[in-house]
Amino acid sequence: MNDESHFDDVNWALDQAGITGSDRTLILTGAWTIDQIPKIENEAQARAYRDIQTRLNADWRAKGKDDFVEFTRSRVGILANAYGVRLLEWEDAEEDDDLED
Repeated sequence: MNDESHFDDVNWALDQAGITGSDRTLILTGAWTIDQIPKIENEAQARAYRDIQTRLNADWRAKGKDDFVEFTRSRVGILANAYGVRLLEWEDAEEDDDLED
């Protein structure tokens, strides 16, 4: 599946669900962002991603912003979430490898 057909499918689903405005933008931006973050290939990359995610979260809080919903809808939050998704994928794959051993 190429990115264009994926977004066509996502847009169709959003239309069917009646999702518009900022909610639609949030979903489309999040879907776009995750594709821009490379999948984790090794533990060093996983550590770097954890550090990036931690720093993005800390920077947000340092600015006195604690609202979770506001964070998740912000550009910083969307980016932090994209790194978090890649970390979850890595951790799930690692757990699967451990179960196979």
